[in-house]
Amino acid sequence: MILDFGFWTREERQTVQQLFSQKGIVTELHYCKMDHTTWLRAIEKRNQHRQAFATKEYFVDENIKQIAMNMFEEPADDEVDVLIDHRFDE
Repeated sequence: MILDFGFWTREERQTVQQLFSQKGIVTELHYCKMDHTTWLRAIEKRNQHRQAFATKEYFVDENIKQIAMNMFEEPADDEVDVLIDHRFDE
C-alpha cells in the first residue's frame, strides 16, 4: 500500500512508522527529492491542470507555497529507504 500524505515533519514520519510497526507492518519511505525550480514547475503544472480540467485540487498560491516551505522537514538519510533524485539545478 502506498500512502501519499506528505508526511511533512520527521515527527509525523516517526509516528506513522511506529503505528505500522506495532501492527507488524514493515514500512519504507520513498523520497522524491527535487530542486526548488523543479518544485515550482510542478506546482505551476498542477495549478494549470486544475484550471483546465476543473479538478477538486486546491490552487497553490504564493502564500501556500511559503507555508509549505516553512513546514517541510527534509527527511534525513537514515529515514529514507528509496531516494528518487529529481535535482537538476544543483
